[in-house]
Amino acid sequence: MGGRLRFPIGSSIVSALVLSTSVLSGAEEAPAPPTPTAAPDQEVQPEQQAELWAGHQLFLGSRTVPILGELETRSEIYVLAQVEQSGGEIRLQQRLCKMEVARFAGIRVSFLPEGVPKMPSTRIVFQKKGADRFEAIPWTTSWTTEDVDGDGKPGATVLVEAPICGGTVLVGSTSRSIARGSTAGGGFEGELRVSVAQRILETSKGCISLAAHDSENRMLGTFRYVPVAADATCESLQAAGWPAQATSPKEVDRQEEQRRPRPKPLRR
Repeated sequence: MGGRLRFPIGSSIVSALVLSTSVLSGAEEAPAPPTPTAAPDQEVQPEQQAELWAGHQLFLGSRTVPILGELETRSEIYVLAQVEQSGGEIRLQQRLCKMEVARFAGIRVSFLPEGVPKMPSTRIVFQKKGADRFEAIPWTTSWTTEDVDGDGKPGATVLVEAPICGGTVLVGSTSRSIARGSTAGGGFEGELRVSVAQRILETSKGCISLAAHDSENRMLGTFRYVPVAADATCESLQAAGWPAQATSPKEVDRQEEQRRPRPKPLRR
């Protein structure tokens, strides 16, 4: 609404959280490729048994806050994925274990902790494009008024804790994601880009109702997966220390900058 007041918390902080999470929950499945058939004189290779991978995603962003200037936002997502590899594909069916969003301008934003594991799992299909390089089939993540976190309310419930203006926000979200990755060090890592449209469904009373508004954003993230024991759980991995750690997007940018060819100095 054009006449609404927009406080420093705005919806930018809420958007950062929803953007990160929408990559993983409530996704529409990528279309499954046709099953290959063998010629009469060829054997069909059996599919490998599914593995269990622990994954970590890291999103960094920035938001401009009055007086404070530009501040960094940081969101982290931890997942467990059933993984199948065959026919030049890596297929993941993953579910959320935990989400963390760093405080931003003194404000803490989070989903209901008990609701995170209830969010729908996500299917992502990576296809081989080189010796160890893979690209994901673009996928869409979407929810509107359906109760995705099991609290009996529409959409997903976001908690905003702030010294002056806090409350709850119910959100719907649609995002489109692309990703690329490569096998490295016994794991699988890479980058993803997400564009998301967020819709505010309801808010609690007070100033939070003036601050939250629909928005569209884009964000860059990184990910890393590592194989874990078949009987591993979210709880056991968290207790032992999460085994996967994504490289910071800033570090990825630095490495790419170093790989770029530098112009030769002009000869005098």
